[in-house]
Amino acid sequence: MTQAPETDPDKARLAREAERHDMRDPADPYWRMPSAGQLLALGGRLGWMVALPLVVAAWLGHALDERFGTGVQIAAAAIVVAGVAGFSALWRSISR
Repeated sequence: MTQAPETDPDKARLAREAERHDMRDPADPYWRMPSAGQLLALGGRLGWMVALPLVVAAWLGHALDERFGTGVQIAAAAIVVAGVAGFSALWRSISR
């Protein structure tokens, strides 16, 4: 029994993509590899997930230390908290 050709271009495109997907070998480790641009974007995003909270915590902690005259106590505590928060966000993002 022959099937009638699809008249909807979206359905035909989806069928072609599904057929191409079925032809890939799942045992090949590179068939799901993202492009170089995607990897660079991921690296940048993950770097900012850690760097931005640390810089903001250091700046804010220093400002509070200056205001209250506490040496580096607030800045150090803020950097530790920001580091833990940044690395936990990084871990959650990578684990997905």
